[in-house]
Amino acid sequence: DDYDARSQLFGVKTFFQFIGYLFAPIVGIILQLATNNLVLMTTLRSIIFVVLGATAHAILILRVKERKVPQEAVQVPIIPSAMRTFSNGPYLQYLKLRVPITLFSLIPANLVSYFIKYSMALEDWTFTESLVLIVVLFSGLFTVPASVRLANKIGKAKALFGLLAGVSVFMLVFTFIGYHSIVRAAPWLVYIICIGVGIGTVLAFGLPDAILNDVIDYDELRTGERNEGMYTVIETNLQQFVEIAGGVIPLMVLSAAGFEPLAGCSCGCG
Repeated sequence: DDYDARSQLFGVKTFFQFIGYLFAPIVGIILQLATNNLVLMTTLRSIIFVVLGATAHAILILRVKERKVPQEAVQVPIIPSAMRTFSNGPYLQYLKLRVPITLFSLIPANLVSYFIKYSMALEDWTFTESLVLIVVLFSGLFTVPASVRLANKIGKAKALFGLLAGVSVFMLVFTFIGYHSIVRAAPWLVYIICIGVGIGTVLAFGLPDAILNDVIDYDELRTGERNEGMYTVIETNLQQFVEIAGGVIPLMVLSAAGFEPLAGCSCGCG
């Protein structure tokens, strides 16, 4: 039915989104295996991603077409249209959900490099970070089919709650492990931890987007108009602001705890 089809559609969207994320660490590993020249490595990486960006823009210009709006449709000005979305109670609840779940998914991933450099005490940390990111992304990708099936079986909200609860317990268990002693003695343990990080990361993209589609359907039922563009733009802007905080908050906490990068060295030698 339509409910199952929407869940599967957003599952496919999330799957390909993480395939794109997976490309960056794979390119990093290949370049590190091919050359030790940092300048050449950075140059090749830049060329690869410039070509990918140009290809994406070409596809957008040549292949993607906007849907024509029927002439009889009434065009609501952008400001009243934006304000009208905030009269949708379920949408306000969805936005409140978006803030903590985005932080929940971003903060562990943003701390990965610091964990590898300082808790695992690895000088050549970039290669390990690329492997760790691959584990994170594959863990997230493998979660997509299971989350879609669970959403079809018990509902999106219940599925999201259950997965978040499971990942939270998983991460809390590892929070109380002595990282400095155990992880340095068993470095493979970091990849086990990253499975939880990957599952938590994918939860911010898959099921919440499917829930947003239900909110948009509710608004169409209530108003008689389809306004997915405005709902998506407001939600995306909110998420971008939260992503900024997700990158800054960990560094502020580390600074408040007395952390000094490179052991306080100002010349960069550490």
